[in-house]
Amino acid sequence: MRKPVSLALVLLALLLAAPPVLAEMPPDVTACRSVHLQYPGPQAVAFYNEVTVDQSAEGTYFCACGFNMGYYGIQELGDGKKVVIFSVWEGGKQNDANAVDEARRVKLIYKDDKVRTGRFGGEGTGGQSFLDYDWKIGQTYRFLVTAAPDGDRTAFAAWFWLPESGEWKHLATFSTLADGKLLGGCYSFIEDFRRNKVSATKVRKARFGNAWLKAASGPWQPVLRAGFTADGSSATSIDAGVDGDRFFLATGGDTKNSGTPLGQSMDRPPAALPPGNAIPGPVTIAWPAEHKLDIRPDPKGEWGASLADVKKVLDSAAGALWPNFPERKLTPILVEPKGGPITLFQRGPAGEYQVRLNTGSTFWCQYAYQFAHEFCHIMCNYVEDDQSNKWFEESLCEMASIYALRHMSETWKKDPPYPNWRDYSKALNDYADDLLKKSPLPAGQDLAAWYKAHEAELRKEPCERELNRVASIVLLPMFEEHPANWEAVATLNAAPVKEPRTFPKYLADWYARSPAKHQPFIRQVAAKFGVEIPAAGPAK
Repeated sequence: MRKPVSLALVLLALLLAAPPVLAEMPPDVTACRSVHLQYPGPQAVAFYNEVTVDQSAEGTYFCACGFNMGYYGIQELGDGKKVVIFSVWEGGKQNDANAVDEARRVKLIYKDDKVRTGRFGGEGTGGQSFLDYDWKIGQTYRFLVTAAPDGDRTAFAAWFWLPESGEWKHLATFSTLADGKLLGGCYSFIEDFRRNKVSATKVRKARFGNAWLKAASGPWQPVLRAGFTADGSSATSIDAGVDGDRFFLATGGDTKNSGTPLGQSMDRPPAALPPGNAIPGPVTIAWPAEHKLDIRPDPKGEWGASLADVKKVLDSAAGALWPNFPERKLTPILVEPKGGPITLFQRGPAGEYQVRLNTGSTFWCQYAYQFAHEFCHIMCNYVEDDQSNKWFEESLCEMASIYALRHMSETWKKDPPYPNWRDYSKALNDYADDLLKKSPLPAGQDLAAWYKAHEAELRKEPCERELNRVASIVLLPMFEEHPANWEAVATLNAAPVKEPRTFPKYLADWYARSPAKHQPFIRQVAAKFGVEIPAAGPAK
């Protein structure tokens, strides 16, 4: 006999099945509440920032680089359409774009052929530009805005990094009456432009980080603090906080303020430097000397050798690879003698890389072997993500050790760090030769067959040095004959992925996000493992 269903249970079931009751929202809430990050900092000639959208909805604008005279970011419109938007205001409190005197209007100085421009009104007046661009959820995008004063005007230029081609695109430059002021009052925000009440029930969330400001003189300064503010809406579904080395903002839907309280400030840990690619245009981004290769062995470390001598060896090992990365700029590299060898995911107090070796005394070959390996991880933009294909990066880094030892052997014959170190050249070469002899590719087997035989073992234990070395020895000639190929490793981890991938998918992703000049080489590497990457499309 069936038990009678209680009235209370029936009512509960009906409640759970019912759609959200929008009428219960505060009367003034027709859109998600706008939320902002306010960045303290100097007046700047350049403002660099990155944004990763985690959740979006139609009518949402994610501003990466807001400043005193404009704003710059990405927007989801409707019907799947997405754009990059850069806008610059005119001075004054007017809202009618047509009523502004011609002499006081924003002037268009430059626009890319694929960019649409026009004027706007309603919330102030000014000039705006649009690039149709299908940005993706979870992908990090990079923005740069520059300021060049010209009398009583300032020219503000927007640059957008295209991950597909690995280059900066100059979108537009607008000149506006600003009394020659630079970028100031910098901020980021999320805003809902749909404003139809239903949109307030949808969550928007994004991470903002690795922001930098460059004053008219002096080095780049990291933006490590942000204040959390919002508009005057009565909605409480907002949040902000720190996620790793990024700030985040969230608004709408069931968002709860479980992070930083509204009106409070928060601090993020230092991250990497902004990209080292030179930016042409009205303002040239010149990287200061202190952002060049700077290796700092720990003066308190138990080296068992002269600190000056240790630095000479570390500089020489990294110097074997460094010239092949002409556009890279790095924060200082802090090196300790014990506790590794390892490159820590955690950065130092000012964003420095942290490397730990496992060596000492005057074992210079061991220093070079270990440090070249860790330096290669840095050049690969190592990240803490899916480990299933990490063995490939480890193999590249093992190859970097052999490459550096052989390179140092040749350079020390002619130009050693000290004249009496010339004889170490043979020891460096012998150390490399010994490594090459330890792990040759089995006779009668190519790299593709070898990989298939050891795939499970490699994916399970990525740091199996004997196996890493087999792959590195096969790939070594491709780098020794064409050292410029080293630059391609910079995009190996450009888009961290948490989910496990097949090795062909891993290689195809590397290919897809690399500049066109490196793609033929990446296809050659893939072919060594029996993986075919078509000129356009996924790996087979």
